[in-house]
Amino acid sequence: MKSPCFIILSLWLAAFAASAQQAALASFATNAVSDIALCYKGSPKHIEWTEQEIEPYVVHKFANGKRDWLFNGFLFLEFSDGMGNLFAPNWGKNGADKKKWQWLLNRNFEHGKAVCALNSCISKQKKVLGNPPFTHAVIMALPVPFPGKTDWGKISGKKMNFNKQKDQISAMKWYVDQVLQRFTQAKLGNLRLEGFYWIDENIQASAAITKVISSYIHSKGMRFYWIPYFSSRGPENWKSYGFDFAYLQPNYFFNKQVPRARLSEACRRAASLHMGMEFEVDERVLHSRADSFAPKMADYIDDFTTNGVFNKSAVAYYLGTDVLVRINRSTDTADHVLFDRLAGIIASRRRIKW
Repeated sequence: MKSPCFIILSLWLAAFAASAQQAALASFATNAVSDIALCYKGSPKHIEWTEQEIEPYVVHKFANGKRDWLFNGFLFLEFSDGMGNLFAPNWGKNGADKKKWQWLLNRNFEHGKAVCALNSCISKQKKVLGNPPFTHAVIMALPVPFPGKTDWGKISGKKMNFNKQKDQISAMKWYVDQVLQRFTQAKLGNLRLEGFYWIDENIQASAAITKVISSYIHSKGMRFYWIPYFSSRGPENWKSYGFDFAYLQPNYFFNKQVPRARLSEACRRAASLHMGMEFEVDERVLHSRADSFAPKMADYIDDFTTNGVFNKSAVAYYLGTDVLVRINRSTDTADHVLFDRLAGIIASRRRIKW
């Protein structure tokens, strides 16, 4: 008969081995579209994303005069039309109707702006830099149906009732088809449509339909993305919802009361769940502001480097609504030094074989 001490030791060794195996399996998610910029487009409260406005996201000019390609992915998303009509349930109760969904499509494919401006900007930059070593990827956010909405509109003559999941799914499939059609019609030779983004950051309100939508997106040869916030419910189950890639928001930048330890904690959590990471700054990063948050951006760079994010993880970049436009216009050398550092890292990441 085995002694109690032997049994306890055996259990401890088994637990240690399981923990070590779990740690060994922990790894960030990687993606050939390694660096994705979030571009808020639609609401009049946000910039128009003209060719001039999108240029600093396409190409970065360093302090020494060198220019290089920057982001290789662009996610166009919007939560509201700026007039109270919403595209994601967690932001309120007034869900946008079909006309507003069409309005959002028009805004994203407007001539000389957003996706079209991105394409023409790349054409101009090719004449200076030559062809980029990648094809710029575009991801489009999907408006989410609001359960209970019965006045959204019709599809093929049938009135949609969002109390029914099948009608919610029909509306989202319709939107996917509309994006594919618009993208083809626009003849965006410098871009490829990479996939779609689920804009509801707290999946609990809509988890029942994501897997169905995922299958439809996959049938079109596209991939499905999600970026939940740090305290949201559901990140641990992101694969079961049908997403191909999920990124975790640390939510460290926005509140000075959040301790720096949050960054390492978020990195550990993301790696354990095989997620990518989100890098976050907004307009408060400018040194000219009385209460500048610039040191918090430096924390992201340092901690993402220390935790291996820049060497091992796909990264999405929340940059407020127009941070790089403001940096591009800034006369403060400190702003450019800080963003030169980040741009240099992004450029170097293209040498990694993801």
